[in-house]
Amino acid sequence: MGSTYVHTPFGIFDIGDIPKGFVSGERTGITLGKTVIIKSCLTKVIITKADGSEEEISPIVVESCMNPEIKTIMPVTVVSDYKNKSVRHTVTVSNPYKSLVVEIDKDIVGARTEKFIPSVKRADCAQCNNCGRC
Repeated sequence: MGSTYVHTPFGIFDIGDIPKGFVSGERTGITLGKTVIIKSCLTKVIITKADGSEEEISPIVVESCMNPEIKTIMPVTVVSDYKNKSVRHTVTVSNPYKSLVVEIDKDIVGARTEKFIPSVKRADCAQCNNCGRC
């Protein structure tokens, strides 16, 4: 299948096939309606807030400790709620460990997407809390 791209005000999301050797933790794709939901394992979102700071939300790569050959990508989820037929709306960008809710034109100055290259990074935890990142 290859790459499938969705163009949004945030940028371009790749919702196509994930790289060989990885599996998706959730079904990727787009759901259209009054609420638009995009799930991508291959795109990260960088939001520039009104105070100039940047917030990045990326997919999460998890390697199973019981089956190290299984590497799962948990996608970035972008949920756009269109209120009162307005072009400007509320957007929630999240991954399993982080969520950011922004009101377009109020809370952010800019947003962009970048390609996410999955790689396994070991969690650097002093004490295990069974979060699944290792």
